[in-house]
Amino acid sequence: MAIHNIFSKHPLFHSLPPKYVSFLEECARTSNYEAEQYLFHEGKKADNFYYIIQGKIALEIHVPGHRMVSFETIPKGHVVGWSWLMPPYSWVFDGRAVREVETVVFDGVKVRAKMEEDHEFGFLMYKYFSGIMNKRILSSRMQLMDIYGTKQGNEYL
Repeated sequence: MAIHNIFSKHPLFHSLPPKYVSFLEECARTSNYEAEQYLFHEGKKADNFYYIIQGKIALEIHVPGHRMVSFETIPKGHVVGWSWLMPPYSWVFDGRAVREVETVVFDGVKVRAKMEEDHEFGFLMYKYFSGIMNKRILSSRMQLMDIYGTKQGNEYL
């Protein structure tokens, strides 16, 4: 199946002008991951982002003195990864395949270069990925409140 057919209905790709969709197709390849396999690790170099065709990816964070905490599970049809976009270009979380996962992997280095060259494209990408960043930060905050919070009335202390 052509990559364009895989993600053409996703909000990011559906809303982009055709020239940018074509560019992203040039930066993409498909990849499969076994259940429990890690796609990326916190602190490691981040040069890619992923569109999930099948399966789920758990986002995890290491909480000192505790086990790995899974704070969000991203299902098929969604994009995972924004660390490729922000210096120092290292992963903020771990990403683990919950079960077998099929993805489209995008070359973040090429996408960043295009964003620098074409500011309209850059704006559209930042606009989309800022929503992803906001959602992930809120999810991790809620998970940490569940771990560390002591509920008294309506406030966490």
